[in-house]
Amino acid sequence: MQEQIAAFIETLSSSQNTRLAYQNDLTQFLDFLRQQDPPPRSWQEVTTEHVQAFVFFLREREYANSSVARKMAAVRRFFAFLKKRGDLAENPAKKVGSPRVEKKKPIVLTHDEVERLLAAAAGEPGAKGLRDHAMLQVMYATGVRVSELVNLRLQDVDLSSCSVRVRSGRRRERVLPLSTAACEALRRYVEEARLALVASPDEQALFVNARGTKLTRQGVWLIIREYTEKAGLEKEVSPHTLRHTFAVHHMQDQTAPHDVGEALGNLTERSLHMYEGLDEAASQPDESADA
Repeated sequence: MQEQIAAFIETLSSSQNTRLAYQNDLTQFLDFLRQQDPPPRSWQEVTTEHVQAFVFFLREREYANSSVARKMAAVRRFFAFLKKRGDLAENPAKKVGSPRVEKKKPIVLTHDEVERLLAAAAGEPGAKGLRDHAMLQVMYATGVRVSELVNLRLQDVDLSSCSVRVRSGRRRERVLPLSTAACEALRRYVEEARLALVASPDEQALFVNARGTKLTRQGVWLIIREYTEKAGLEKEVSPHTLRHTFAVHHMQDQTAPHDVGEALGNLTERSLHMYEGLDEAASQPDESADA
């Protein structure tokens, strides 16, 4: 049964983090099935009752509604995969409901708050300050996901055209323009600071940590938290906050929703509806959903 999960994961063109989440959710479901009496010996023996029991199992352990809904989405999509390739006659999860998850408005920074955040990084001395300022400028100028940011390589940067090549998932990539400020900040980092930070001249990662190796997602979170505090911002700013802010500011500037969606990685106009009419001063809602 684990083999079918592996085959399903291989079909996903999502990011590594998304594929890992599917892997973990489906493995948890399989572990639950193996504890049943008697356990199903194949996916063909899994029934709607098994799926419903899994939902009850999660609720009894007080999983958040958003977590239950995500796990059930993974289960439904997996069974749809098995049905499509002829392994199942019906999807046993199709009619099993998921808890309702209230959608929250994203946290968005004002233009003034963005300037304060960038200024805080620009005021940091040395190579670290040049790196952090360039990183924040790139995030605000492009709206990239934190996973895409840390996977940027030096060869993905084209300072002559002020653009970066971003990879999303295993086979998708897009070229994004940089603002003049982001291009200049990135040029200074590459030319004046990066070589002083890398542990080896062969290091390919664009942004590196204090050890001179590829910066991690957690490292980016900590850097943003540092400058949020230095800037005196009262909002809870995360890497995704800058992504939301990119989208809202561009839509306020009358950028076509299709173009904003393309820049964000083929987001549909329907996905962008959460930004419509959103005042840029909106603050403090939960931003757990990944756009």
